[in-house]
Amino acid sequence: MTTESKNGNVQEPQFSEDDVKILHTLAKILNNPKVLEAVLNSRYSNTSELSERIQDIRSKEFISVAESALLLDVSPKTIYSSLKNKKRPFPVKPQRIGGCIRFHRRSLEAAFSNSRKGVK
Repeated sequence: MTTESKNGNVQEPQFSEDDVKILHTLAKILNNPKVLEAVLNSRYSNTSELSERIQDIRSKEFISVAESALLLDVSPKTIYSSLKNKKRPFPVKPQRIGGCIRFHRRSLEAAFSNSRKGVK
């Protein structure tokens, strides 16, 4: 996208480093059809759709941050924030696969099932 100044010169927009990171993240999301579908249908119309999505996630060995968030019933932002928190780190170490953050699903389930025992 370009803009035109008062004197007729065409100027390219200036993006901050944070803007560029956000744009890269959005590009990755939009290139993943399953994530795009989840974003577009952020509210599931019925419980069977949600159950099917969770079953699909549970069939995978490695899952994305968005899939992890759905499985744990938290927002992806919560997971990203927890990954950055040095004082109280996320209980499962993420792996980079194909430039994307992924979690070993069984490790994630084990870590959170252990932390929820005794919690009612």
